[in-house]
Amino acid sequence: MSIKTIERRKDLFLTASFLIIITIPLFRMSFPAKPNFEKRPLAILPTLHFNRESIKAFPRAFETYINDNFGFRENLLNLNSWFSTLMFKQSVSSLAIIGKQNWLFFTGDRSIEDIQRKEHSSDTVKQQWNSSLFDTEKWLTSKGIKYRFIVAPDKHFIYPEFLPPDLHQGEGKSRLQDLLDTIGRPNFFIYLQSALIKQKTISRLPLYFSTDTHWTSYGAYIGYIGLMQSLDSQYQAMTLKLPEASFHSHDKKKKDLAIMARMPTEESDLVSDIMLRNSCQRKAQILAPSSITSRATACSTGRGTVLVFHDSFMLAFAQYLSSTFARVVFLPFSSDANLFVQMVEQEKPDIVIQERVERALQCPHNFSLKEAVIELSKQQICINGTNLSDPYELIRRIATINELNGQTVFIINDNVWGFTKNKSNEVGHVEQIKVFHTSFSFYGWTLYPSNKHGAHHVVISKEKYVIYVHNITVNATNIEPYPNSKKIEQSRFNFSVEKEIISGGKGPIRFFSLQGTHLAELNFDQRLLMNVNITQN
Repeated sequence: MSIKTIERRKDLFLTASFLIIITIPLFRMSFPAKPNFEKRPLAILPTLHFNRESIKAFPRAFETYINDNFGFRENLLNLNSWFSTLMFKQSVSSLAIIGKQNWLFFTGDRSIEDIQRKEHSSDTVKQQWNSSLFDTEKWLTSKGIKYRFIVAPDKHFIYPEFLPPDLHQGEGKSRLQDLLDTIGRPNFFIYLQSALIKQKTISRLPLYFSTDTHWTSYGAYIGYIGLMQSLDSQYQAMTLKLPEASFHSHDKKKKDLAIMARMPTEESDLVSDIMLRNSCQRKAQILAPSSITSRATACSTGRGTVLVFHDSFMLAFAQYLSSTFARVVFLPFSSDANLFVQMVEQEKPDIVIQERVERALQCPHNFSLKEAVIELSKQQICINGTNLSDPYELIRRIATINELNGQTVFIINDNVWGFTKNKSNEVGHVEQIKVFHTSFSFYGWTLYPSNKHGAHHVVISKEKYVIYVHNITVNATNIEPYPNSKKIEQSRFNFSVEKEIISGGKGPIRFFSLQGTHLAELNFDQRLLMNVNITQN
């Protein structure tokens, strides 16, 4: 073989190799990408329209798309992270730094400056917090409601010994300590740093994750103890007793800072076996604006009701509240004073909790509570188009169903709320059930031939508890005695209920129509639940 032939084959090999190397990533882009761990939407392929604006914007948009979706991008980024971590102890994310023993710390929200004591909250921010906290406490106290503002400490103030060697905690006061000089230390303000540091000195269990900004379920339990100890003796007696020995590793997975830093480390939470075995909580109905994420829980052995406005630190904390109190409603922390007042007026809780992570207190909290109270006093409270009326009390106070002197009765706080003498098939029928991915839909009709009026509500119970109340927004009046197909059509209902509400607990479900305080049980075949039509959402 001549030298010329060898050189030609060598050139062909190099050319083919180059084409393969640049083609494979493009070929890889045609397959579905792996889950996105960057917690941001990746750019999508832009559409080119034949006009000046589109043609001008297309090159940059297409470049952004390639940058976000280039084949093997995730693998290359992970390789870069591995190299940076191993060789230089540096995180590839600007929001996380690597400390001693590979502990990760969050750097967002100017956390580094707070660690170094390089800045404090402005007088304006401190005054806004002072006004909003004391105005809130004063208003809730006037309504007989207890108020607690919980601050979840930043991890670096609980475990400063794991900070990077070149990052030293400065002299002076942190932002929160500076804020406390302004507001003092009122009883409703619960800062958990001391309780957590004390527990750290006597416990073998970690209170925070090493690769996450949040506390473990064990750390959250210590925070829960701090909250309960701040309440009256009647609540202190309700505190869950969970021995340290009951906490064990559970649910091992990547945590938020590890995902940001693209580190392969996985970590287990510490969950109490007692909570896994004996938790009484179930999902409950809540009326709240559809634009926000909200949830409610009920516990048949609990007492008292709680309304909680929170951030992500409440996720581990919530399990203890939900297993202590009869009803707990959770909503995201917000500066929307109108929402705050609406939910307090709706839920009429015994306790209101606002919870924030320490680093969030640098943000001004312009909470115009006085204006919201004045505005809402002028109008009827209405959420999602449903007028709040007495029947919601059945949910709010977890009504029970009992048989009393031959009648089926609803009881709230030992008082008879509604009653029915006997079951009548003529007051209504649940005719059909459909099940979706996350909900059941119920279809039927209900009317009262005796007084020629339609029902106002449909009530669902399970075991002995009321679990759902549906407001029939269009009520037929002057209803003729059954049967009358036209009037029945006017009195039809259909509504959806989350699966978790219906599926929680044991025993059959029952349906009642409600007209004022008069009850009548609807005809319902339990076999409908076993023969539902599976429908895709």
